Amino acid sequence: MLPGISGADLSAVLRARWPQLRVMIISGYAEDEMLQRLGPATAANFLQKPFAMQALARTVRHALGDEPPPGRG
Repeated sequence: MLPGISGADLSAVLRARWPQLRVMIISGYAEDEMLQRLGPATAANFLQKPFAMQALARTVRHALGDEPPPGRG
């Protein structure tokens, strides 16, 4: 938890200032709830806790633009 702001809101503020900023959100909250709050550019870089190291690696590679979005599920 971030004090005073959600990760999704912080992501939106930072990306408004720096549109090319690459963001990855990792959360233990329900995926559906988080995906509704994220914009389309960030939603593909969402990783639900708990996760395997392979899922983390895929999500980081996608956030950096090196691979298609990771599958959900």
